[in-house]
This record gives sequence, structure tokens and C-alpha cells, in this order.
Amino acid sequence: MKIRGRLAAGLVVIGVLVAGCAGQAVPGTGIPGPSGPAGTPVASPGCRPTAGADDPTDTAPPSTPVGSPMISISQGTNAWIASDLTQPYDMAIYPDGTAIRAEGLGTLDDPLPELTIGRLDSCLVAAALAELDELAVADLGDPGITDQGTTTVTAHAAEEVTVLEVYALGIGDEYVANGQQRGAREQLTALIGALRDGMTQTDTWTPDRVRVSRVGNPTDPESIATWPLPGSINERLAESGRVPCGEFAGPDAAAIMSVLGARPAGSSWTDGSSTAVLAVGVLVPGQGCGSS
Repeated sequence: MKIRGRLAAGLVVIGVLVAGCAGQAVPGTGIPGPSGPAGTPVASPGCRPTAGADDPTDTAPPSTPVGSPMISISQGTNAWIASDLTQPYDMAIYPDGTAIRAEGLGTLDDPLPELTIGRLDSCLVAAALAELDELAVADLGDPGITDQGTTTVTAHAAEEVTVLEVYALGIGDEYVANGQQRGAREQLTALIGALRDGMTQTDTWTPDRVRVSRVGNPTDPESIATWPLPGSINERLAESGRVPCGEFAGPDAAAIMSVLGARPAGSSWTDGSSTAVLAVGVLVPGQGCGSS
């Protein structure tokens, strides 16, 4: 794997390979393409917008993707916003153009967030990869505020990866050193918004996997959920080899989500012999216990 770039201001760069639509801006977002000013779409001979039967992957109804995301975006966590034990990817984009976005932050104190599946135009995705390549060498600053989350955007292309880690994106933009840094941060925010808003053929998506983490013992719980699976909580969490986090799929995941219902993601559970506070987080394809 070729390594390119620098480690500074919370930014990690490990190259990126952009093919197809390089040179085309994301229309209507003010996001510059690799060779044009902000908001000016740049013609790209290697890419055309969704073209019906000419590009069936762009128009096929979305279905649960297979494999890992080509682009993943996490919102970042802190003590007041979300938990890394329950937070899904803010958005995951797969090589076939399928995308899944979260409609909530994924906090311990709220019910599991709804997830939406849809499709993204292939040119928009390729333009986003090119834009991330540019932002990977930009100075996004280091805001002088504390206790905020770090937004992480990871893009995979061939054997190369680009990772942007941006502290206090949005809320901390006014605290960076100069207008150039603010502009780069606003550009990244606009790009994320364009991807989220660019989804078509959307529908509610029901996850088929969850992660469950033991986070403590209840103190005067108001509502205790009954563990629905055979075996004790401790035994089942230990099966994945990632104590205190366990992954559950298929009918087991469905049973846990059904019992949890509208309770907070961080709720008290009992298996009849012991009681524990468990954090439940939904997982998209390619996301595991240690991903946030």
C-alpha cells in the first residue's frame, strides 16, 4: 500500500486512486472539482450521469450491499452527542452505488436510529472521491475548543486508502486559525451533505446485525428488558471473542432489536440470573464491533 501525505491537525492521508469521473464537480453544492472553481461543473470525458439501461447499476433498486463500504463517514462522539458503542456510520457508500445513511446520532439515551438505504449516481460518487483526494492535502485546522467529536471519512480505492479525521467539524469552524482552513472545513461539510442528500430510490433499511456491549450494572432501572437468546448474557457476549462487545446476526439480531423496541440503546437487561446495562448498536455491512 502506497503511503502519501502527512499526519497533522488530525489528518491522516494514505493515498487515493480516483478513476472514471475525475474532474467533475458535485453539481449544485459549490464544491470545486479538481480543475475548476467552486460551483463550476467541469466536463469529464470519462464519466456521464446516470444513463438508464446504459448503466444498470445506477438504476437498479437498492438492496442490502455485500462487502465493505468504499466510503464511510462517522460523525464523531463525545460525552454529550453519541457513544462509540452505539453509533452507526453516518453514511456508508458501497462500490455498486448503494448507500446507507443514519437518520440519528446513535446515542445511548435514544432508541436505535432509523437507517435509510438508497442509491447514488456514479458520477457523484467519483466526484466525491476526487474531492476527498484534494481535501486530504488541505489544512483543515485544529479548533481551540474542547470535548467535541472527530468526524472521520475513509475512502477506499483499489489498494489505497484516504482517511480524513477532522476535529469539531462544523461546530468548531469559527475557532480555526484562518479563512482558508474554514473554507476547507466548509467544503468537507458540503460534500458530506451532497452525498446524504443525493441518495435516490430511498427506503427504510432494517439491519441484520447488531453489536452488544456490556457497559455496567443497573442502578434502580425503570425498565428491564429480558434477554431473548439461549445462554446467559456473559456467555453470548464471549462467543465473538471480543468481550465486552459481541456481534449478533440474523434471527438473533432481530430478536434483540425486537425486545429493545423503543427503549434507549443503552438499557438494562436480565437473563434471569444476572442483570447488566447493555449498549446495542446497529451495524451496516462491513462495520464490526470495533467500528464507529
